[in-house]
Amino acid sequence: MRISKTLLLCTVALAGMTVPMKNALADVKPNSIPANPSMKQDASKPVVVSTNVDGEPDVQTTGVAVFDPVKITVNTDHFTNDNLLTPDGLGWTEDTEVQIIKGHEVGEINNQKYWGQNNPQEPTIAYSFAKGDSGRITYVGKTLSGVDLDLIYTIENTDADLWEQYSGLNRIKVPRGIAFTGEQYLANTNNNSIVVLYNGANSVHLKYQIVKHDSFDEIPVLVSFITTDIDVGQGVATDLPNLAAVVPGTTNLSFQDGVVYDGSHTGPYHYGADINGSEGLPYGGYLGVSFQSHFNYAFLPQHRRMMIFIALPLGSVMIFSGQHYKLN
Repeated sequence: MRISKTLLLCTVALAGMTVPMKNALADVKPNSIPANPSMKQDASKPVVVSTNVDGEPDVQTTGVAVFDPVKITVNTDHFTNDNLLTPDGLGWTEDTEVQIIKGHEVGEINNQKYWGQNNPQEPTIAYSFAKGDSGRITYVGKTLSGVDLDLIYTIENTDADLWEQYSGLNRIKVPRGIAFTGEQYLANTNNNSIVVLYNGANSVHLKYQIVKHDSFDEIPVLVSFITTDIDVGQGVATDLPNLAAVVPGTTNLSFQDGVVYDGSHTGPYHYGADINGSEGLPYGGYLGVSFQSHFNYAFLPQHRRMMIFIALPLGSVMIFSGQHYKLN
């Protein structure tokens, strides 16, 4: 499934640099060196020379079309087809499944009353999320050289102990753990984003690796993505957008100490807006561009008092789509 051809750029601290609050768009110019089937670069290492952004998000529309006016040009050197994705980009495909590497299943996470509009419409298994637990999300994309890609996640840390101590929801019979599914399995959405849902913690820090299918061989690829559904007091810290990030001029998002968080106070308990994934754009999300094979992604509560009386069922939606790039 393809997503609209747009990107957005925001002010975020990224891997030692700060991206100015502008809007970005991307045209990629791959090098003519043929892809190496062994996945090794015999010539120089592929590098990004420069990234340029033009255009601004259209806040008068909704959904991923908000970023249609944005164009990002990425100039590269020594790229091959191993470093570029097919037009479908990265996302949840009909062949995607989650395979445990370390840890165990904790049960189906589905619960309409608990998750509300984020409740998956298909049975979705949650997995343990102790430090070091990991799994493989298969067939999330393909390179132009024909290599199928998986996404490996590893739990770096959580605050599950604090959640159990202070949460008002710790008596509800919903499995504690982390689950992954496609946004197409949520109500009122039609994108193929990779959706992360978790219960039993406020803060979860994950490491992701983009790897060759059924292996642990990392492959750096050029990818654009949209992170959405940052709401109800949530925050996100990530080094994923290491080339550019774009946020609409009209948004509920705020930025502090490298964390992008919901700065609104509109909910019944003043904990922030409740946004429906990518359909809620321009609110709750931003767009970024990345070239790397691994990245960190942390879900963080912005308001300290959430640790005590809300400890909501938190989740966030990540949309990966290489089709944002116009190849020249």
